[in-house]
Amino acid sequence: MHRLAVSLLLLLLSLPGFSQGLGFFGHDRQIDNRTSFRINPGLFGSCRRTLGLSFGFKALPGASDGYVFRMKSGRGDDSPILNFFYEETPDSYLFKLILEGKRFIVQLDIPKSQVSISKEWVDISLVFDSDNDSAALSVGDNWQATGEVDLPGTIRPTIWFGKSEYLIDVPSFAISDLAISFDGDTVYFPLDEDSGDVARSSRWYLRGKTVNPSWLLNDTYHFRKVSAKRSQQMLCAGFDRKRHGVYMFNRDSLLFLDLATERLSACRTVNHCPVINACATSFINPEDGSIYAYQVYYDDDMNKGLPTVARLDPSTLLWEVLSSEPLDMQMHHHSQWFDEDQNRFTIFGGYGNRRYNGSFYDFDLSDCSWSSWNIEKGDVIYPRFFCSMGYDEANAKLLIFGGMGNESGDQIVGREYSYDLFEVDPRDRSSRRVWTADWKGDNCVAVRGMVVDGDSFYTLCYPEYETFSELKLYRFSLETGEYETLGDPIPINSDKITSNANLYFDRDLGVMVALVEESPDDMTSSVTTYLISYPPGTQVVSTVVSRMRQRILLTILVVVSILVVALAKIFFSVSARRRRSRSAKVPSFIKSNDDKPDSIYLFGDLTVIDRDGKDITPRFTSKIRQMFLIVLNSLDDGGASSKKISGLLWPDKDEDKAKNIRGVTANNLRKFLGGLDGIRMVYENGKFNFEMTPAFNCDYLEFLRMLDSGSPDMDSLLAIVARGKFLRNETDSMFDKMRGETERLVKSVVTVELSRRFSLKQYENTVLCGDILFGLDPLDDEALAYSVRALMALGEEEKAGRLYQTFITKYKKDYVEEYSISFENILADRT
Repeated sequence: MHRLAVSLLLLLLSLPGFSQGLGFFGHDRQIDNRTSFRINPGLFGSCRRTLGLSFGFKALPGASDGYVFRMKSGRGDDSPILNFFYEETPDSYLFKLILEGKRFIVQLDIPKSQVSISKEWVDISLVFDSDNDSAALSVGDNWQATGEVDLPGTIRPTIWFGKSEYLIDVPSFAISDLAISFDGDTVYFPLDEDSGDVARSSRWYLRGKTVNPSWLLNDTYHFRKVSAKRSQQMLCAGFDRKRHGVYMFNRDSLLFLDLATERLSACRTVNHCPVINACATSFINPEDGSIYAYQVYYDDDMNKGLPTVARLDPSTLLWEVLSSEPLDMQMHHHSQWFDEDQNRFTIFGGYGNRRYNGSFYDFDLSDCSWSSWNIEKGDVIYPRFFCSMGYDEANAKLLIFGGMGNESGDQIVGREYSYDLFEVDPRDRSSRRVWTADWKGDNCVAVRGMVVDGDSFYTLCYPEYETFSELKLYRFSLETGEYETLGDPIPINSDKITSNANLYFDRDLGVMVALVEESPDDMTSSVTTYLISYPPGTQVVSTVVSRMRQRILLTILVVVSILVVALAKIFFSVSARRRRSRSAKVPSFIKSNDDKPDSIYLFGDLTVIDRDGKDITPRFTSKIRQMFLIVLNSLDDGGASSKKISGLLWPDKDEDKAKNIRGVTANNLRKFLGGLDGIRMVYENGKFNFEMTPAFNCDYLEFLRMLDSGSPDMDSLLAIVARGKFLRNETDSMFDKMRGETERLVKSVVTVELSRRFSLKQYENTVLCGDILFGLDPLDDEALAYSVRALMALGEEEKAGRLYQTFITKYKKDYVEEYSISFENILADRT
């Protein structure tokens, strides 16, 4: 189960998350407000062959050039420092790997015509090969380059993303799914925090430290204001999905907000907009980018007969009158939809002239004329305004949700809030009420448009009867009408009837766009743009609060434990026995476990002790040992099949011979295990498996159980691995994976204990940790440093000197170079 859990965890951590990641504030901010992310993977290990870094990268609005990360490759002051630089030019994106103060190592020039790094994530990978003194850079699937760089024999990196010490020129960017690998062993940083300054990793002891972080997960919880534009005239606004931006215009100007860069541009139109757009209504033809201003009805007699529909050519910035035909009533707060296939614009609902509208009106771009139609069959949609309309492409139906009105359409009769969803087929003019939502809470109305995606639709709703109101984002199930609120509220001043809002979706950018159009006096207005990452969510509790709760619970447990112990002191004899028991279990100096009955030990030499305490290991021939290990390593799969065992142990035998030998070997293994209590081998469903009870002890299984517990007794764990290297004398390659996974776990845990025991001045246990690590890697320089210091603290100067001499002799033999850190420098460096 442990290996399965670890595999699932690593898989989940390596998958792209929902808008998670870490954003960096660049040099468009003050120096103290720029972002830094520092990782010191020393606890994870060093590498002598390949160091790999991979992460998702995305350019953010702001600074467009600077250093993405900086890596110091070793401990010494003269260790090479590598910088990774990014720059956006008018035509391309440049990535450069630099040997600091010396030269370029690798450069990639990526055309903007092939990828948009400001709109989409790209995968970046760097691999540093110390054997061949090379560096390889890849960006996406199509761009790779390699270069030469002098690397130390052992790379012990310290990595900074963003601002680092004297490197303060940082671009505005984001990273996600960071993975750092040491000779193939990988640690993951999912970067899925939403608060705080710590980034956790897949190794509980290895974390990154951030300064001024921008956690992208917050962008799914909160609407972020990106623009607020005011005008002394009425501003019309809409969303251009092809150009990924928001257009805004008044009578003489056109503005465009690029959502990828969050840059606002403005220009004058050649002529004034001929439509007196008192209601700030417009739409866009996504195909050619033409913008249409329309006013369905002029309340003021002075304006009657003026143009009601006009088109702005985006290439010439010239307004052209298309129609002066008014509709038969004003339609404030109608809903709208543009049919790209039919080149037709449709509106429904609205209020004016003391009436609610219940008809559909189409404006056909081919002949620039209005036509009206009503539902001819199916469920009646009574007249209303403040409803949302969208299009369900999967079913080729219009959707209409909510609204406020009445059956007669006469405003004097009164109004009723509606929370129903209708499905409308414009082809046969039929409708069907899909459901009526079980609305709870205060009454509210919906904005003009909705976003339909999959089995849900999204819209903004708000209580229109409050001056200082709030828009809330809702997600509704298309099937059942169940709903939930998402994100945080958006303020809107709804006092004037010309104030309105709308919701859009940019699938390429992965954001929902909310436009809020407000007017304090029906003459001047403002347009505010908000973004929220898709899919949006609701923040129940921040990661910092969650972790704080865990610490509070831990504190409570500690306090309760102290109280229990204090009460137990009343019973002196019980307390004394507990103290003696505790003293026996946790000695000041840890040593390997003594052999116990009914045990099989895999750390060190494979050893089998029967129920009488007798060592029966000699009975386990190599094939019996191997069959035992194959079955043990297959516990998570429900056992090992006969085919698997035969293929591994007797690959050169035909099926009949392999079957006979396998049967004899299995019977002998079953017989020898019969000498132990708590374990027996069974054959079920075509597989050999073990049935075990607590009476049976296996140090390997106990080691995995302790790690799975999340808070292992480290003294007991060290006592297990102190017996020796896992499967020390089992050299067959079929167990390389099992051995490698276990050794990585041992190295990770013991490396942490090495420094912790030294800081606690447990010098004997520090030396023990060093011995365990040397058993895995005779050239572990962290084990060397702490072991030498611990031996010196114990007064064992001669042993410390011999250990150092043995280490540097082997280092020179293996790497044909002198070890760079002197004995004196090891003693001087106490970090």
